[in-house]
Order: sequence, then structure tokens, then C-alpha cells
Amino acid sequence: MTDQNLQHMLNMVYSEIDSLHKEALSIQEDIYLQYYKNNQRSGFDNKARYSMRLKKSGFSFLIIWEDVRFFGTRGNRVRIVKQVSKGTSDKYTLKKFKNAAEWELPIIESAEKQFEKIRKSLKCLGTCHKQILTLASIQGVQVQTGKQSTGKSSLDVCQ
Repeated sequence: MTDQNLQHMLNMVYSEIDSLHKEALSIQEDIYLQYYKNNQRSGFDNKARYSMRLKKSGFSFLIIWEDVRFFGTRGNRVRIVKQVSKGTSDKYTLKKFKNAAEWELPIIESAEKQFEKIRKSLKCLGTCHKQILTLASIQGVQVQTGKQSTGKSSLDVCQ
């Protein structure tokens, strides 16, 4: 296999990851819009307890949920954020969101159905990435990895 073919395959993997990231951003935006509508109501019970975040990880990204709590008095509030553990599955179960407001659970459940597909695709693309790099190494071919080979990516906005 030529280095151009391997580079093209690697660029296709990066392009697909970028497409999945854009899809996840769209879902995240939808979640935040729904949260915003519900957080407009007064009262502690109507405030969101969980936040979703996209986190850059190597050449890819992670979709994580965080449990957000505030402690202290009004003037000295401290925001504590703890990542919700997902386990080995590709999907967070609703059991992980024990402290969610009643209106939060359907939003989380709907988002997780979509995120599960994205996580499974990312796992497959990660395997492809690894195999392409292994093949390039075996054949002694140099390939460029990361964004220098594909240009600017939507992953650049990940934290």
C-alpha cells in the first residue's frame, strides 16, 4: 500500500471523527436549550444537576456527564463538579443520575440514545486509526497524524 493511500485512509478517519464531533455539538446545544427553558423556573428543584461536556482526548473526543453542586452561603458559593462514571458500556444508565431533577431524566435519556451510537462509532474509528498506524509502521511508511494532516477541525473547540 502506498503512503498516499494510507494517508488518505487516516484523513478519512479524522474526517469522520470531525463529523461525529459536529453531531455531538448539535446534541449538546439542544440539551442546553432544554436546560435553559427549565432553569427559568424558580426554585431549587427546577435547577439542573447534570451537565454534559465534550472533552478532547488524543485524536478523538469523549462525551461525559458531570454532577454539578454548589456549597456555601450566597456570597461564598463554591461550585463542585464531579464526573459521572460511565463504566465499560457505551451508554450511561439512568441509575447514574440519582440526583437529577424530574424534568432532566427524559433529556438525558434521549441524549444518551444518540450518544451511544456516537461512542460506538468513535470506538471503531479508534481501532481503524490504530490499525492504519500499525500497517504504516510495518511497511515503513511515514504518515502525518492529527490535525496537521487534515487542517482545522471542530475538535479544536473541545476542552
